[in-house]
Amino acid sequence: MFRRVYLLTTILLILLSCKKSRNSTSWNSFFSIPISTDTLNLNKIISQDKLYLSNDGTHVVFKDTFELYKIDQSIIGDDIQIEFTDTIIVPSILAGVPFPQGFQLPNQFSENHIFNFKDIKLKEIQFDSLIFDYEIESNVNGELDLNLTIDGAFNENAQNFNTLITTDVQKKVTGKLNLNNYRFDFTDNGNSFNHLSTLFLIGVSTENNEEVIFGSDDIITIKFKISKSKISSAKGYLGSNEINDTAKIKIPFMKKIASNNFELNDPKFELIIKNGIGIDAQLKLNEIGFNKNNINQSLNHSSINQNININRALDLGNDFQYSVNNLYFNSDNSNIDQLIGIFPDEINIDYSIISNPLGNQSGYNDFIFNKHPLSLNLGVNIPLIQNFDSIIYNDTLDLKIPENLEIKNANIKLEFNNEFPCNCCVNLRLSSGDLINSSPICINSAQTDLLGNLMQSTISQYEINIGNDVLEKLQNSNKLIIDLVLTSPDSVTNFPILGIQNLFYSINMDLNTDIKLN
Repeated sequence: MFRRVYLLTTILLILLSCKKSRNSTSWNSFFSIPISTDTLNLNKIISQDKLYLSNDGTHVVFKDTFELYKIDQSIIGDDIQIEFTDTIIVPSILAGVPFPQGFQLPNQFSENHIFNFKDIKLKEIQFDSLIFDYEIESNVNGELDLNLTIDGAFNENAQNFNTLITTDVQKKVTGKLNLNNYRFDFTDNGNSFNHLSTLFLIGVSTENNEEVIFGSDDIITIKFKISKSKISSAKGYLGSNEINDTAKIKIPFMKKIASNNFELNDPKFELIIKNGIGIDAQLKLNEIGFNKNNINQSLNHSSINQNININRALDLGNDFQYSVNNLYFNSDNSNIDQLIGIFPDEINIDYSIISNPLGNQSGYNDFIFNKHPLSLNLGVNIPLIQNFDSIIYNDTLDLKIPENLEIKNANIKLEFNNEFPCNCCVNLRLSSGDLINSSPICINSAQTDLLGNLMQSTISQYEINIGNDVLEKLQNSNKLIIDLVLTSPDSVTNFPILGIQNLFYSINMDLNTDIKLN
C-alpha cells in the first residue's frame, strides 16, 4: 500500500515540475494531386451529336437535316387567316311574340364565307390542333341558345362540328371552340375554293325567368378568330411563294480543333434535296459558307447560285414517293478539301426557294403534309488516311489545390502512351492563355503498319517545375488547359488513323509542403 502511494506521489511531483514547451513542431510532407487520367481516341474525340465514325472506322462522318419548306413557312402565315363574323337578324315577323323557355325557333340562319388567301385556293385543310375564340353581342332581352354547325368541318368520324353557345341578356359573351383534329372541306360540295358555311338554330334558354319577346331591331353578332392552330395537311393550289433564308449548321466540337496544314485524301460533301411536298419548286443555293472563328470561306461549285428545278412528290395512296435531287462535291469539282481542312465550326447555307414557279400546273392538286417537308440532307465524309501539320485539340481540366498549405514547390508530372501514327506535343496553359511549360512536351509517334495496325506504342514521362506565381494563378482559377498538337511524322506519307488507336495520358501534381503544429 505504501509503495503504491509513493509511486503516485512521485508521478505527481514530476508532472508539477514540468514546464510547458513553447516550441512548435513541424515536418516536411508531399502531396500528390491527380489532375486527369484519360484515354483519347477517335470515337471519344468525335463522338458528338451528328458527328461519328463510319462503321468500318475509316471515315469521319457528319450528317444533318434541315427543312427548306414546310407548313409553318408556307401555309400558316400571312396568306391564311380564317377570321369571320356571322350576323343574325331576327325576322321582324317574330317581333312582339312571347316565346316560352325551351322554345325552338323554326328559322335556320346560315352564312357563307369566301376567304381571300391571295393566290392560294384551298380544297381541304386538316388541323392537328385548332382553337377558335368567339365573341357574341346580342341586344335581345333574354338569353338564347345558339346551336352552331360548321358545315364542312368534319371530325374523325366524318361528323360536322356542332356545339351549343348561350348568349347573355344584352351583354357580351366570349369563349373558345376546340376543333382539334378536324378536317375542313372548303369546296362547297365541289363548287368552290376557300369556302366555309355556318348554320345556326336559335332556341330560348331555359335559364330565363320569363318568356322572351323579340324586338323589331334585335340582332345577334358572333365573331370568330383563330387563336391557336397547327395544320397537319392542306390540298388545293397552294400558291407561288418565295422564301429567302439562311440555314446555320453548328458543329461546336470543331471549336476545339485547329490546324496549320491539313491535307485530305479525297473528302466528300453531299447535299440531298428531298421533296415530300406535292409542289414543284425551284431552289437556288446562293452561297454555302464554311465558318471558323467567325471567318467565312465560300464553297466553289457549278451548282452554286444556279437554279435547281425540283419535281413534286407523288402521293399514290399506299405508295408515297419523294422527289430526290443529289449534289456531290469533291476535290475534283470544288474546293471542299480546303474548307474541311479549316475544321469549320459552322456551315451556313444561304438559299432562296420558289414554290410552283410555273403556277397552277397541277390543276388544284397540290398537297403538303406536316410530316413530309421539303428538306435538305447534308453529309460530309472525311477519310482517315491523311497527312497533317499541327492539328490542335484543346480541353479544359478542373484542378483543386488544397488550401491553407505552405507550399515550398510544386511539379506537374505527365505520363503518355501513344498508339497514334503521329507525333504528339503537349502544352499546358493557364486559364488566361499563358503557357506553363517553356517548351513543348513531345511524344514520338507509334509504329504502325501500312493499314494502321499498331506494332509498337511510345511511352514517355515528363516533369514540369511550377513557380509560385503560376501556382497562385492555378489556385485562383482551379483550371488547367491542355493542348494536344498532332503532326504526321513526315510531310509526304498519308497515315491511317483508326478508331482502335489510343493516346493514354496521366497528369498529376506533386506538392512539397511544410506542416506545422504549435
